[in-house]
Amino acid sequence: MKSLFFFFISLLFFSFSFSSTNTTTYNLFHIGRSRDANIIKYDINLNANGTINQEKPLKIYWVKYNQDSKIEGLSFIQEKLAYGIDYLSIQKQEVKFQFVSYDKRSFVIKKNNLDKYRVFSEYKSKQVEVEDIFVQIDGGTFMIPQISFVKMHWKDAASEKEGDEYIKP
Repeated sequence: MKSLFFFFISLLFFSFSFSSTNTTTYNLFHIGRSRDANIIKYDINLNANGTINQEKPLKIYWVKYNQDSKIEGLSFIQEKLAYGIDYLSIQKQEVKFQFVSYDKRSFVIKKNNLDKYRVFSEYKSKQVEVEDIFVQIDGGTFMIPQISFVKMHWKDAASEKEGDEYIKP
């Protein structure tokens, strides 16, 4: 009986020591929608040495403000057809990606002038830092929403000037 007890204690110890992934996360940007106050957050996963986690560079999840700020992962359909991302390349200091629902624009996660990871895109031949994205949904169905526009709020990487880009899908 005593040996069984020590076996379970050992198993518990090893499961904690090996499953612990020494990573840090912080928010890069979020997507809001006209349907409700809920948002989808995109956090970067950093290893203990400050490099981007190669296995899972981003953590994507809902913050459901209409349910007491409940945190919830994306559903399979949301991840594969709407808010998920396709990684184009993953390096220690940079990640290139596109949204699964919109492959006409690429984004890059890299450090800005303040040595903080941010999401960059190109707008009128200049690098901009993505602050947040808003999707205007005006009907349609759950599987095929009618999107009037997508507004990307950004900050010019060089001048710090803020602006908005309206994208018509």
